[in-house]
Amino acid sequence: MYNYTSIFNGSFRMKTNINLDKYVVFYDPHPGLAGSAMPLPKEIKNIVKNINRETHTLRSVINDIKKVKKGEVSIYGDSIMLIITREIGTGENKEIRKYSFRLISFKEPKN
Repeated sequence: MYNYTSIFNGSFRMKTNINLDKYVVFYDPHPGLAGSAMPLPKEIKNIVKNINRETHTLRSVINDIKKVKKGEVSIYGDSIMLIITREIGTGENKEIRKYSFRLISFKEPKN
C-alpha cells in the first residue's frame, strides 16, 4: 500500500508516493553531536540509536518518532528527517527558526 508523506527540501514541499509499509534496514543514525545550533532531542537520539542496523517498516519508525512530538517528521531521499520549529525572542524581536536533522538513513534489505 502506498501512502503520501511530506518531503522537505528547504522551504519547498512536494508529495511523492512512498511505501511506508515496506521493510527497510536502518543505518547511520544521527550522532547527536555538534552541527546544529540546537541539539538533537535526547528521546529522538535514543530511538534512532536503538534501531541502527535493524529492519523495520518506515511507518513503524516514523510513528515511534512522532510519539515524542518534537517536530515534523518527513522522508527526504533515503533518510528520515526531523524539522523542529522554535520561536526565538519576544515582541518585535521574535523570529521563527527551523532546525533540520537527518535522523537516520535506510536501504533495501539484502536477501
